[in-house]
Amino acid sequence: YPEHMEAIRTYCRTLNHTVRGEKFRHICESILHVPYTAELDHFLHEEYAKFTVNAVAHASETPGAERYIYSAQRLPTVLLSSTLHSSLLETLKLKHWEKLFTDVQGAPVDKGAWIEKFCRRIGCSPPEIVFFGDTDEDSAAAEKAGCTFVRVGQTEGLRDDRFCVRDF
Repeated sequence: YPEHMEAIRTYCRTLNHTVRGEKFRHICESILHVPYTAELDHFLHEEYAKFTVNAVAHASETPGAERYIYSAQRLPTVLLSSTLHSSLLETLKLKHWEKLFTDVQGAPVDKGAWIEKFCRRIGCSPPEIVFFGDTDEDSAAAEKAGCTFVRVGQTEGLRDDRFCVRDF
């Protein structure tokens, strides 16, 4: 459906943290106007996972990120992602990063609520948490939880880039 790619990209980029299956359903039913069956759901999830896990596992790192994570090992280090949990675990395995994080939580997840529960579990307060993220949704989750947010990656066009890093 190349004639619909711009509409699909726009939809996906404006809803970064929408659960993958909901995105697939919306794209099929509202953009492509095709029935979203259980078989199509399964196929799209499988194909997307194959493509993204491999691509992410072999992508170059944000300069200094791995070194930073290793240096933070004395602290609880959490990977909280909108990536499907099983795909996230597979990616970590392929990158040999399984042991880098105290906790790993993928989608489906309400990041703000998860952070609040994590703080209670380890006995810290939200201001003691630093959340590195790359989307407005990550920023909103950090604000909801009451922790400091540091935006990583593309920062052009942001109202406030005081807490942005492009590399470590």
